[in-house]
Amino acid sequence: MSSRDDILASIRANLPRVDRPLPHVPLFDDDKPASLLSAFKDSLHRMGGVFLDPPASGDILAPVRAKIAGAKIVCSTVPEIAGNRDIAGVAAPQDLSDVDFAVVRASFAVAETGSVLLSDADLCVNGSPTSRST
Repeated sequence: MSSRDDILASIRANLPRVDRPLPHVPLFDDDKPASLLSAFKDSLHRMGGVFLDPPASGDILAPVRAKIAGAKIVCSTVPEIAGNRDIAGVAAPQDLSDVDFAVVRASFAVAETGSVLLSDADLCVNGSPTSRST
């Protein structure tokens, strides 16, 4: 036997013999919300987020444009919303400290927690959501 085998055999021989129940793992799909959108909105609001409802007809990005209309500096990574700070010219996350709004597209969202995934590809600069953006 090698010293490795001796050590592992000693560990196995001296494992505590305690009968413990496994922890309870909640199943989040047992009590599905009636509306995933409503669940997402509620969770988002609890975390301090703001959900902008799209209008019934017309430009679905109008609420976003209205929200950022008075901003001095907008950094956008999406083609539908024009910003006045080019993300390509940002060398470091600190360069975004004066940004009022950062407009990014999330890869997906989780209704039960109100969270969104912002990948490196979505952000372009990983400091953009940590600036003063909302």
